Amino acid sequence: MPTDGDINPREPNKNDALPTIPMKEYTSFWSEKSRIDLRFEMTPSNLQHMSDAGAIKNDVRNDIYFPITLHLTLNADIYLLNEVGLRIKGNVFSRLPISEDGQLIAPSGFKLSFNETFSEPFYEDYGLRKTWTDQNPAFVRRKDRTLFGMDKLDMKWNRSADPSMITQAFSYHLFDAWTPISTHSTLGTVAFTLGDTTTNVGIFMLNEAIDKTFIRRHFNKAEAQGDLYKALWPVDLNMVDPLGRQVLNRVGNTYRVNPDVIGVENTFINYHPTYDLKTNKTTSNHTHLIRLIRTLATAGTLPLNERKAAIESVVHIPSFLQYAAASYLMGNPDDMRANVNNTYIYFHPTTGQAYFIPYDYDWTLGLTWSEDLNVQMRTISPLYNISPVHGQTINNPLLWYTLLEENDDRSMSETYPMIPAFQTIYLNHLNLWRSNSVFTILSYQQMFQTYRNTYKDYETDIESYSSFIHIDRFIAHQVGINQTLDSFF
Repeated sequence: MPTDGDINPREPNKNDALPTIPMKEYTSFWSEKSRIDLRFEMTPSNLQHMSDAGAIKNDVRNDIYFPITLHLTLNADIYLLNEVGLRIKGNVFSRLPISEDGQLIAPSGFKLSFNETFSEPFYEDYGLRKTWTDQNPAFVRRKDRTLFGMDKLDMKWNRSADPSMITQAFSYHLFDAWTPISTHSTLGTVAFTLGDTTTNVGIFMLNEAIDKTFIRRHFNKAEAQGDLYKALWPVDLNMVDPLGRQVLNRVGNTYRVNPDVIGVENTFINYHPTYDLKTNKTTSNHTHLIRLIRTLATAGTLPLNERKAAIESVVHIPSFLQYAAASYLMGNPDDMRANVNNTYIYFHPTTGQAYFIPYDYDWTLGLTWSEDLNVQMRTISPLYNISPVHGQTINNPLLWYTLLEENDDRSMSETYPMIPAFQTIYLNHLNLWRSNSVFTILSYQQMFQTYRNTYKDYETDIESYSSFIHIDRFIAHQVGINQTLDSFF
């Protein structure tokens, strides 16, 4: 039984990058054939503190982690980690009180931090602050501690009541097959032990965190030094965002970011920028993001060949077109295109090119928040330019340069004229992938059956929609999107 401090440190290789082939335990953790059981041993008082801090979105205490002892069973192997950080995670719709008088009453989304030190001053308020310093060897070991090379782990319960339980896992399976940069997602059970009582909370979606460690899995050490942004609503890559805020401020002949829109999130002062910088927090001057937004705003005046070169200088176009095609096939209404939401943007430190990384794909593949929207996402044109969520013209200039067709309001297509070569590549991806063996009812059924067989004997003590019921929503979506594309091509 590996114990605290022995959980597979990162393995260096001759290139000083993370292994090209992930380590054995990392691969096993994300395999759909593995069974994962997580048990959080926690004091009732800390459970209540965590509930109070996380129940309301944008509470200044949202990012405070509380200590647990983590008991992890991965197939036949058992791991124990002491003082792992746990906090509630989720959007404004998914946060509710999870504890009443120190007793668990409801599920929630969670985030685990394996290298939490509990040394910040605010832990004094909870009697949890540790007094070690960065000169203490134990402190150094804790800061470097990972689980199979991961600093963090994101967890979501089945709030969307997905009847298949595998919508997000299959979505990332598709991204992995079709795009060069994708995260992992799998399923695992969660239980809380409070004193002498253990409560089975449900089967959760376990999602790989997008952070510095994740970037190092996809780029070598030198390439992994760039700026990573978490970009949430309302992100549309314009000089003025959908809320009417100036994204960049002109100062003489230069541009600076508007700190209301671009910066480093600080929950403790209720500061939540749209473009939230996750790396290089104290050193970045946002040069590449500024250049991206400025180039998208001005490239439309250039002749076609120069326009194409300008866009290629700020966006890694091959991976972006793959990302856009995959998103369309999956029918996600909550992404950057449909709902100006949910993407990470990584800038290569040398080329300055942007890479778009998908995030939060639980509303997809036939599962949305309304039946009308389900139908719309499988029948909408691959070149659609009106948001199916808001019913308004899409304003993202990158999408106009690469994907979208003209509509009755020609102002966008004239300001950001489409580059035919990009659209052709996008459409070719769609035509190839829609009949690919990965995107089939059989492939979805096999994953569904694999997970159902693994967890069929699991019983939950709290309602968390942890049953594998059917794959009807995916079938309707897959058939519908292919019919739409049949008529298009």
